[in-house]
Amino acid sequence: MNARACAGLLTARPLLAHPWERACASSGLQVGPAAHDAHGVIKGAQGRGRLLVTLLDARVVSDGAIEQLRTAGSTSVLLVPRENDQRYRSPVGDLPDAVISHDDSTDILEVALFHVLRGGSFISAAASRLVLLDLHRAERTKGRDRRIELSEREREVLQLMVDGFATKVIAQRLELAIKTVEAHRARIFSKLKVRNQREAVVVALSEPQILRSSGSRREKWQ
Repeated sequence: MNARACAGLLTARPLLAHPWERACASSGLQVGPAAHDAHGVIKGAQGRGRLLVTLLDARVVSDGAIEQLRTAGSTSVLLVPRENDQRYRSPVGDLPDAVISHDDSTDILEVALFHVLRGGSFISAAASRLVLLDLHRAERTKGRDRRIELSEREREVLQLMVDGFATKVIAQRLELAIKTVEAHRARIFSKLKVRNQREAVVVALSEPQILRSSGSRREKWQ
């Protein structure tokens, strides 16, 4: 790798510097100082060589940052957080060259770096699931002006569906008739606007608040 080339880091978490530096060292790249925005990354690369690639923490990256870095000649590796981190929001209108997850190892980070430095693209298995869930969440919430409210029993049935149980097993666990469970499933599908259990599970995973109780009427009126 050209000695006059370097890598950037866009994050508010200094702990990300160590694995990124290790990955870049395998490609002969020096990493500039961590910055909170694309302008800071570009400025930090001055005097270090041509900025080839930047690791961006998806929790702090702003809209337009990837395009701004691309204009400066840098490819982008987007680091998305774990599934339960609600601070994550996909950058609008920006398409990174690679996507990895906080659950990925440094080896996966090195693989992503290998591909983008050679003009390719990469997405890890862990990141692909998170990205799909985020896209589905965005599509379902787009233009929606009402909350999805399930009854306590419907939430119980949906949770067991998420856990992978079939209708017969759900009926046994809840001590209900199979036809009663089927009726609950039908109402759940109607409220979630889905066609089957697989789609219902995807919605429940992408919108976990659906499974959380908002409090019973008795609790509200006390």
